[in-house]
Amino acid sequence: MKKEFSLKITSTHDDNSDADLWKDGFGFGIFTRSVRYLAVNRRVADTNGPLEVLTDLAVISDKEAVPSSFICLDFTVDTKERALKKKFLCARFSPRNEALDAVTNIIVLGKTKRPPRGYSLAGEVDGMSICFKVSTIPENYGRLTHSQSHELDRLGNLSNASPAITGLYPAVNRHSTSDLDKVGQNVIQSTNTHNINAVFRGIDRVPFELNPLFAFVLSEKNVLSKLPPIPNLKALEAKYIDKYNFQLERSIISPATSPSSPPNFNNFNNY
Repeated sequence: MKKEFSLKITSTHDDNSDADLWKDGFGFGIFTRSVRYLAVNRRVADTNGPLEVLTDLAVISDKEAVPSSFICLDFTVDTKERALKKKFLCARFSPRNEALDAVTNIIVLGKTKRPPRGYSLAGEVDGMSICFKVSTIPENYGRLTHSQSHELDRLGNLSNASPAITGLYPAVNRHSTSDLDKVGQNVIQSTNTHNINAVFRGIDRVPFELNPLFAFVLSEKNVLSKLPPIPNLKALEAKYIDKYNFQLERSIISPATSPSSPPNFNNFNNY
């Protein structure tokens, strides 16, 4: 079933230019250009699971580690294409019942580098700045029972004051580098992509185990453990030095061959 997004950010906030986050170069790609736009949904998700709200955004390099408690939004769902070039958009979600503030608006700036008043900078992507606004969550927002969750018309007056919530990226697997284990959601969408698929990368869920080679060396069954102990210095001296007679050395330095002794010509042959 196709999911509709209530807001697709296709133009920048400051100069109304194209907000494409994946700008191809000129040439043949101009006719088959791939684009990436941010897409958000403000409606309350009709789900049996715990409701979550978006509380923070961050743009990092693809060589950086995902920040603690964030999830990485890195690939599209349908084509499994990368979402951004050399960048990752990371999002942090919190349970609705535990959060007082949430992200209520997201904008893209084309030329301006400083966020507007009330906005925070998530980071830059391809020369454009992604900014977000955090506001206090209305007391009654998102506190609906499952049977009431389809009655969403009465929430229309929230408009831009409504935080982006679980419906932002429905039915998408998530991954995290910290303690979040609930279903996550993505923020990026291509023109032919409905939502984003988060996948594992880096050292996520990699168990810390000792290399089997080193484990064998340290094991008690190792052959090296059966080698005889190394004797101490006194034992070596008693075995190899105290019992050595030094006969060869004494013969070399004896007076008969000393440089100060006169040569013995009786040993020379006459020619």
